[in-house]
Amino acid sequence: MDIGIIVLGHKKINPFARLLTSLSKILPYQNISPSLIISLDYEYDPKLIPIIHKFNWEFSSPKIIKHEVKLGLKNHILQIGDYSSNYDAIIVLEDDLVVSPFLLEYTYQSVIYYENNSKVCGISLYTPKFHPIDKFPFIPLNDGFDNYFLKAPQSWGQIWTHSQWSQFKNWYISLEKNGTSKNKTPIPGFLIKWPNSSWAKFFWIYMIEKDKYFVIPRIALSTQFGDPGVHIKTKNTIHQVPLKINSSNYHFAPFVSSKSIYDEYYEILPEILKSLNPSLSSYDFKVDLRGNKNFLINDESLILTHKSTKKKIRAFSSEMFPYEINIIHDLSGDQISLTNQSKIIANNLWDNLLLFEQKFSKFYISLSLSQIFRLLYAKIVRRLFVKSK
Repeated sequence: MDIGIIVLGHKKINPFARLLTSLSKILPYQNISPSLIISLDYEYDPKLIPIIHKFNWEFSSPKIIKHEVKLGLKNHILQIGDYSSNYDAIIVLEDDLVVSPFLLEYTYQSVIYYENNSKVCGISLYTPKFHPIDKFPFIPLNDGFDNYFLKAPQSWGQIWTHSQWSQFKNWYISLEKNGTSKNKTPIPGFLIKWPNSSWAKFFWIYMIEKDKYFVIPRIALSTQFGDPGVHIKTKNTIHQVPLKINSSNYHFAPFVSSKSIYDEYYEILPEILKSLNPSLSSYDFKVDLRGNKNFLINDESLILTHKSTKKKIRAFSSEMFPYEINIIHDLSGDQISLTNQSKIIANNLWDNLLLFEQKFSKFYISLSLSQIFRLLYAKIVRRLFVKSK
C-alpha cells in the first residue's frame, strides 16, 4: 500500500517539532514505506526548516512544499487533499497533534476494510470525547467492534483515499460554482453559524447531504494538544485523549450490522434503537436524547426527547448513561418521552436547566456552592493572567 503522510506547518515551532518526534517513532507495518510531505503555508517561521533537516525519517527523504501565497487552514486542507491522487491513501496531520507508534498498522487495516464502502467518506485517527454542541462527554455504544460511525468530520488526524476525497472535492467545487446546494436536507443551526473559513464546516454539510460517515476508532491513534492557533486563542488540553500503545488485529464493524452509528448531532440512529428494543419497531421517530435538535411546533412526527411535552406516547428513565441504554433496556421512567413534536412545550427554560444539571452530575462530582465559586474565581484569574501575558 502506498501511503502519503502530509504534515501542515506554519508558525508553531515547538508543536511542529513534537509532531515530527512522534512520527519518528511510528513502527513499520506490512513493508509499507510511507512518503512524508511537509506542507508549509506562506510566511512560515524559518525556524521550521532546521527542525525538518534534523528530522530522521527512516522510510524516505521528506518532501518540503513551500507555498508562495497565503492559504489559511481551509485552503491548505483543500489543496493538500488533492495529493490523494498519488497514493492509495493519505494521512493529514495538523501541527498540534501527536500520533501513536501504531499509526501505519491502523491505517493499513482500516483502508483495506473501508476503501470500497460507499457510506464511509473518511477515517479518523482521533477519538472525540466531547459533544461539540453541549461540551459534555460523548460516549458511544460499545457493540464489540473496534470502531463506530459518526456523521461528522474529524480534523485532528484523518485518512482519505482518493475516491473519498475526490467525491467531496467535486461536491465542493459544484457548491462554489453554483453558490448554493440543490440538496434541501436540513443543516443544523450550529453548523450554519460556523465561519466559512472552516473546511470542516463544508465537509460536514457534504456528509449530511450525502448521508456519509467517518470511521472513528475506539482508541485514538492521534491526540490534540490545543496549542494556540487559528481557532484556539489560549492553550487548552481538554481534548487530549489516550493514545493506542499496543498492536492490534482490528475487528472493524460492517456498516450494515453496526449498533453504534451516530448522526450529525451525535445522536444514535433510530433504526438501531428499534433493533435493540423491538417494542419501538412500529414507530417512526427522530432521536434527540441530548436536547440539541430544533423542532417544529406544527410537526406531528414523533421524537424521542428530554423536552417537556403535553402528551407522552412512551416514557423512559434517564438514569443510565449513555441515554440510549435506558431505551434499549426499556427502563420505565418520566424523563425521556416519545412524543409528537407539536406537543413539546417550546422554549422551556426549566427543561434546559434540569438537563444541564443532570448531564453535569452524571459526568462530574457534585460541587458545593463554595467549590463552584472557587472554580469560577480560578477561571477568571487564569483568563486575566493569560490575557495579561
